[in-house]
Amino acid sequence: MASPLVAAMQVSPSLSSLVEVLARPWVRHMEYEEGIAEADDPVGHLMTALGLPLCSVVALLHHHILNAVLVALMTTVTWRALK
Repeated sequence: MASPLVAAMQVSPSLSSLVEVLARPWVRHMEYEEGIAEADDPVGHLMTALGLPLCSVVALLHHHILNAVLVALMTTVTWRALK
C-alpha cells in the first residue's frame, strides 16, 4: 500500500516533508514502545490504535476483492472455453 506514496515522495520534496510531519508522532510512540524514549506520544499512540485495525481491514478487503476478480475471470474463461 505504501508503494505509490513512496514513489510520489521521491519526486516531491513537499510531500516528503508533509509525510515526515505526520509520521513524527508515530515514530515517537514507537520509540517509547521499544524503550528508547521515556515518554509516550499520545497522538502517535492514537495513530497506532486506529491505524493497525484500519490497515488490517484494507488488506482483507484488497485480498477478497482480488480473489473475487480472479474467480470471475477464471469462470468467464472456463465458460467461454466450454462453448
